[in-house]
Amino acid sequence: MAPPKFADLNKQVSDIFNKGYYFNVFKLDVKTRTANKVNFNVVGEHNTETARTAGSLETKYVVPEYGLTFLEKWNTDNLLKCEITADDQLAQGFKLVFDGSFSPNTGKKQPIFVRRSCTTRHM
Repeated sequence: MAPPKFADLNKQVSDIFNKGYYFNVFKLDVKTRTANKVNFNVVGEHNTETARTAGSLETKYVVPEYGLTFLEKWNTDNLLKCEITADDQLAQGFKLVFDGSFSPNTGKKQPIFVRRSCTTRHM
């Protein structure tokens, strides 16, 4: 057995200050789930040096009987993104994702992009 690396012994202590700890930045991350299984995630961040505040609201709803997932994100730049995912609807292991965005301020719409992926499972 090889002796432990001394860098690994101090890793947990250094992670306190290097990961997730930022100077002059305040962060808030709140997650909750309603009784009808809608997930909400609210993220906020404020930088005291630049006085910039950013945030987003994300909702996720899963309809397991149809294999559908609805994901909506709205951020402080007033950009609304919507993603609809269909799993295993056309074929086993086939995933279809519809992705689009809308800016209510300008009325600008981004076209809906379709991503697809297929995974095969061998027995």
